[in-house]
Amino acid sequence: MASITLQDIGEMKLIQDVILPLARRYDPTTAVGDDCTFIPTAGVHLAVTADAGPAPLIMRLPGHESDYESAGWLAAVATISDVASAGAQPLFLTNCIDAPPDLEVSHFQSYLEGYFRASAEFGFRNGGGDVRQGHTLAMRVFGVGSCEQPVPLGRGRAQPGDRLVGIGSMGEVMASFVTVLEDNDVPQERMRQLRFPRPQIREMAILSREGCLTAASDTSDGFLGAVQNIMVASQCGFSFTLNTGAISNAVQTAAEICNVSPWNIYFCWGDWSVAATVSASLFPQFEQTCAKNQITWVELGVVNAERGRATAVLDGRDSCELRLLRNENFRSLGYNSSVKNHIEHMLKTNIFI
Repeated sequence: MASITLQDIGEMKLIQDVILPLARRYDPTTAVGDDCTFIPTAGVHLAVTADAGPAPLIMRLPGHESDYESAGWLAAVATISDVASAGAQPLFLTNCIDAPPDLEVSHFQSYLEGYFRASAEFGFRNGGGDVRQGHTLAMRVFGVGSCEQPVPLGRGRAQPGDRLVGIGSMGEVMASFVTVLEDNDVPQERMRQLRFPRPQIREMAILSREGCLTAASDTSDGFLGAVQNIMVASQCGFSFTLNTGAISNAVQTAAEICNVSPWNIYFCWGDWSVAATVSASLFPQFEQTCAKNQITWVELGVVNAERGRATAVLDGRDSCELRLLRNENFRSLGYNSSVKNHIEHMLKTNIFI
């Protein structure tokens, strides 16, 4: 009988069937996988997480192959976004860097410039780190934030009737990428968003303090992947109500350029937004808080009790099943297996079944 490999089961099943059971054997308090784990201490909860810096999309564009500053920025953002999803106040980041011996010092310096600039920009102190020789330049980042609310914000408390929202921009980064890839110009501000995407650390801290969010997950694997994260942890379903007219001109134009549905771009990863659920009774308070603090958000549907199922009403037509398209490690179409094949998968797979 052939051995079962990681690619046979994929990341999600690996977490559920291997990692969590082992972790709980030795620490029964281990929770269902949130973006962070929460450690109670001195009247607050520490939101603790770690992530690896992904290869930036920008480095796949002509003229940006050596954009190491963007790579360093993104290494920090990947972890900061996890802390943001918990609604935590930033504390510190610690890093572990692999670097090949033939890497130019100027490139390494640019890489750290991006990392330290992002850390400072979003309020994190430098928690030190380690550097060692490796085959390729890579960074793993450990991050900590603090949560003062009695019950920390994770993925597992969404209830039927809660409203589903997206916090932050939707599809703008991928729209910029495919537009530039097809030799079309985009405004400098959109190029900057592509090079230096911004996690929702300020926005989520404000909303968490207001107490109107019930669950949240960052969109590093795609918005629909974040929805699936909440669905699994909260044992719920989702009913989407979608209006194509609400999609931005930039996303619509990008979809026309590459001949795909604008919804595939809209729900793709890249913006470092957050999928969240809002208590129905506190939704007016949520709207007021967003308006007062200039928080970008969009309402996309409601939570229901149909566990594990997502449906959508698109432009007023009959309801259909919604495919929760996402990135997943150890799969042949995952980002870390083949960026090109993964992007094609995310943009061309029909999400309305």
